[in-house]
Amino acid sequence: MTSQGLRASPEGIRAAKTALTDKTWSQHKLAAALGITRQPVSKFFAGRFLPRLC
Repeated sequence: MTSQGLRASPEGIRAAKTALTDKTWSQHKLAAALGITRQPVSKFFAGRFLPRLC
């Protein structure tokens, strides 16, 4: 069976939140910098599955 997506580990989420705080970025600003909508960024920080892009 193939995976339906990817999910960040709790440690990865904590590290990403720390990085955003250190840079004083919001999830919205991160999404804009990545050229994506805020929805996948929000799902990432909530620990939900994200679909694979390739």
